[in-house]
Amino acid sequence: MDPKPRISSSQLQANRGKNVLLVGVVAQDMGQQLVLTTSDQGNVNVHLLPGESYPVGTVLEVTGKVNPDYTVQELAANVFDNDFDPKIYAKMVKITHQFPDVFGWE
Repeated sequence: MDPKPRISSSQLQANRGKNVLLVGVVAQDMGQQLVLTTSDQGNVNVHLLPGESYPVGTVLEVTGKVNPDYTVQELAANVFDNDFDPKIYAKMVKITHQFPDVFGWE
């Protein structure tokens, strides 16, 4: 599997058309789509794979492709424990973008 950048909502535009890793809390479930609030407190619409659903409040890591309209198409997902700390994750995302060669995705 190819390495993918970890992003938050603020990095969607720079990653249009690319596969990414996005972590956030499910803020709204709309059937085949959900709203994910990322570590930078932005919201991202995620189109789910058929048959997938995640309850509001779930901490979710989405592997997906950033669409031209800056939504994300889910390719896979992992549910994280509720002790996830978005502030620490936001710092980690920032560091990975400062040193992309170290993290193997650029």
